[in-house]
Amino acid sequence: MTAFYEKGELPNAPTVRTKLQERMLGQSDHHALGLEEILKSAEESTATEAATKDDETDPAWVRSIFGFPLFLQHTLRIWLFENGRADLPRLLDRELLELFEANFFQDATKRSENVRSFIDMLWRLRVIFDEHIVKWADQGEEEIHLISNISVSTSSGKRYMSRSRQTDSHRAFSLLQSMLYHSQEITTQYWVTPLLLFMHQNPGEKAERYFAYLRHLDNHLLGSAADDSLVVRTLAFMKDPWQRRSLIHQTELASASGVKFAHYWFYKLEFVLWFQEKRAVERWKKFRLTAKSSVEHISPQTPTERDDNRVNQALNHFGNLALVSRSLNSEYGNLPYNEKRQRFFNNNKNRLDSLKMDLIYENDQWNDAKAFTHQREMVGCLDAYCNTTPQA
Repeated sequence: MTAFYEKGELPNAPTVRTKLQERMLGQSDHHALGLEEILKSAEESTATEAATKDDETDPAWVRSIFGFPLFLQHTLRIWLFENGRADLPRLLDRELLELFEANFFQDATKRSENVRSFIDMLWRLRVIFDEHIVKWADQGEEEIHLISNISVSTSSGKRYMSRSRQTDSHRAFSLLQSMLYHSQEITTQYWVTPLLLFMHQNPGEKAERYFAYLRHLDNHLLGSAADDSLVVRTLAFMKDPWQRRSLIHQTELASASGVKFAHYWFYKLEFVLWFQEKRAVERWKKFRLTAKSSVEHISPQTPTERDDNRVNQALNHFGNLALVSRSLNSEYGNLPYNEKRQRFFNNNKNRLDSLKMDLIYENDQWNDAKAFTHQREMVGCLDAYCNTTPQA
């Protein structure tokens, strides 16, 4: 497999399959193992691995952002699309068998041909997925999203493929995928289907090109009006990947939605602020997105009498809000602005939890005028980002 990877042929399922067939044909019958011998070999291999396990060589340090059943459904959608068949009605793990039965196995006359075709597609997309989609990477005390570099090395005369623990092959591509992962439904991740299809249809492109497409997909798939379900909208982008739609961030962020704001807008802004390098400091460069589920009012909804930094008109507007973890929201509670500000400084000395809050707490005072000014600046950042997103 290492040789195939070095030649760029690893995603080519027919080539890999032919090589495996040649190897099988080259084996004589007396080399073939029975089931009992295979099971025994597996047990011995597992015991040996357990005895010699080393933290630096243990391959379990990285794991997928979702399980194999969901990957099968994304693959099935692409297979159906390329074969001119109707799309899946939805992605749902508990209906995996029913979805395959209704959309794949009905045509008995071509069942064998379809199975071989699907397995080829599955192999190709899995190679692409492993190389270009973020993984959960174990960094010791935490797990982070990472597209780790894959390298080929030689040891004892043998060549091995391995992933780097520390380096990110494309930081911006990783962070954008991380933003989408955290802001979308964790059991579906519909954005993966059109992205995988684009990479499948445009092989050999540099990661920068795939990143450019994902920026476009994010803006026009998720940053536009949700008139249809995500399965319908993503299919539209599979048919016309560079289509443009009317963006809605200006109107959405002008409302006084308070805790009803879609979390997507907070996550997206965090990525945009990092991408635009609004602050050229080390803490901003090291920023990573984490799971958050609670909308925090910078100036609280029920301020205390000793709070001199209150807002009235801006209370439930985007400028006075940030997305935080539930525990942090509870910690801040109804504390006055200056106390929240000091706690933020104390908790974010080495690594920032929120770039939006870091900009807010640069103000030593907080009021309606400052909240609305901050909001206009943030919408301006989104405007500039969307207007400079690459096109086909």
